[in-house]
Amino acid sequence: MFRRKSIAESRLDKALAKYQKGDQVELVFRSFELDPTLPLDQSYPARDYLALKYQLSSEQAQAQLDAITNLAKEEGLSFHFDQAWIPNSRKSHRLPHLASDRGLGKEMAKLLFQAHFTRGLDLAQDQVLKDLGQELGLEAALVEEALQSQDYAARIAADQEAGMALGITAVPFFLFDGRFSISGAQPQSVFEEAVERSFGLVAKPVSLGTSDQTCGPNGCFIE
Repeated sequence: MFRRKSIAESRLDKALAKYQKGDQVELVFRSFELDPTLPLDQSYPARDYLALKYQLSSEQAQAQLDAITNLAKEEGLSFHFDQAWIPNSRKSHRLPHLASDRGLGKEMAKLLFQAHFTRGLDLAQDQVLKDLGQELGLEAALVEEALQSQDYAARIAADQEAGMALGITAVPFFLFDGRFSISGAQPQSVFEEAVERSFGLVAKPVSLGTSDQTCGPNGCFIE
């Protein structure tokens, strides 16, 4: 059974599990397009995309992806970048908004993570998105409508503008209680400190940084 989460979310979940109030935390996913300039009708193999954007050799790009894969393994996750496609993500962002209207936004976001990182599905393809929607119990007609809806396009644009106003240039990015943020797949200890800060258990500010895995407009890097 494939686990439906990212490296950073796995670390956050482990941090929350250490606190009695952890189950009271509401995780809300927002849309943020890393590379809106990508063509809507063309996706790229992950290694080729990374090499092109960073002007790396194929071997160097593969080494970066292998490093991310190994980090995922440490979290009990299975990433398959040899099968992964890098699409324009605009269409796929519509699904969590549609699912959110039905109380399934978080589940849909996690399913998209799994589809991309583990199952090698091309999230630019309408049929792939329809199948994923149905997998979660959404009717195909609803997904079809969402893929064309200007309302969902407006929601994505609003999330994008809010993210840019916060200065977001890379993902993952976590905003805690609208007061402070963590950028990157930080160590679990950083997430634990953020949780403590959120519940007022510590007085010191959270140390921010971009260690471990961060994905920006130009791809993903291990620092």
